Amino acid sequence: MSKSFVCAMMVVMLALGACAGVPQTERPTALSLVPTAPTSWREDFDDPELRALLRRADLTNLDIKSALARLERAEADAALARSGRSIQIDTGLSGVTGGETFGRSRVGASPTLEASYEVDLWGRLKQEIASADSETAANAIEVEAARHLVAARTVTAYVDFRYAQQAEASARRRSGFIGSRRDLIRIRAGAGSASEDDVLEAGAMVADAAAAEQAASVEAIVQRLRLQALLGGVADLEISPGNLPEVVTVPGETVASDDVDARPEVRAAFARLQAADSHRAAAIAATRPGFRIVAALGTPDAAFAALLDVRALAWAAAASLTHAVVDGGANRARVAQASADADLAELAWRKAVVDGWLDLQSTVQHDAAASAELALARRHFDGAQTRFRLAERRHHEGVIDGVAMATARVALEDAGLAVAQAQAQLLRQRVLLSLARGGAA
Repeated sequence: MSKSFVCAMMVVMLALGACAGVPQTERPTALSLVPTAPTSWREDFDDPELRALLRRADLTNLDIKSALARLERAEADAALARSGRSIQIDTGLSGVTGGETFGRSRVGASPTLEASYEVDLWGRLKQEIASADSETAANAIEVEAARHLVAARTVTAYVDFRYAQQAEASARRRSGFIGSRRDLIRIRAGAGSASEDDVLEAGAMVADAAAAEQAASVEAIVQRLRLQALLGGVADLEISPGNLPEVVTVPGETVASDDVDARPEVRAAFARLQAADSHRAAAIAATRPGFRIVAALGTPDAAFAALLDVRALAWAAAASLTHAVVDGGANRARVAQASADADLAELAWRKAVVDGWLDLQSTVQHDAAASAELALARRHFDGAQTRFRLAERRHHEGVIDGVAMATARVALEDAGLAVAQAQAQLLRQRVLLSLARGGAA
């Protein structure tokens, strides 16, 4: 076996060993990403079924998984930035074969081990690590924001689904009342106490009620599909029949000026501002001289031997101080870029504060308006109930007939649905208010 063959085999074995040193793991899919801590979202209106849906959405929603994947990438970037503060060690094997003629050749090989360390004279590496850590913090906050937003959408979708169920049931009852009214009018027409126009009008009302019932049924299906999409597209969603969650009106709801600081987008924008400031400091530090220490065993770089004026070295240690004297303005441009990024990050943070405060104030106003609408709808329903009881008594006394009684039933049904609609709107506003305050109820 020739020496050249042995040398080649050693090089191949070293390459294979280096590859084997890297752990080969199966790539995890993005769908396996799940939150590792409980969510801070608390607005579930004490509804057990809604609470279960919120837990499920938190584990399966695709927007949350995307935010977790971005956080995972940011953590990897931060780990990469921290690696620059460590000693770098490289190992290898150098081999050569050659000769004065093709018939006569010589083979040589030497292992090398080189360690290097960059001295962070001006804090560039420290600032890069701080920038990466702040970016990681911003991504972690955005995961929280995504979980809050998905929770808010889930609660709203649940409210809309429950209202759609109530509207469907109400439309079915209403259709029955209007159908009975039409039948009574037909009987009247047969007795000569109602005209053909009355019959036609009653028939049109029946057709309208049937169309409203069909529309309510479709809306219930759509809201179920919406909930399924928020849960990651699951097809086995089962929700038992039920009514809207109860909601308590809170008069004089106010917000404090520091409530805006709890909003995730404000905290994330501030973390990104810190990241941009650190990145600008790192860019400034990069314009200054760099200092690096290198130690090597085996056959170091030929430049080391030339500096020591010897033909071969068994070991060497060196230090280098480098600084770009002429770079075509590259360093200045990088500092200008980082400064512009920092200015943009500050503007984004200021805008997040202003927009957040506006959202808080307007949400409180809309919540108060929704509370007033619900109170008004309940008063109208109480009035409809009083009129219905009066109609029942008058019908029992023979003062009014079944047609008037059916009309009173329809009016009471409409008033009850108006209460449910106002209640659903107030529930939605409570979700928005919780979201505006940072997700905590």
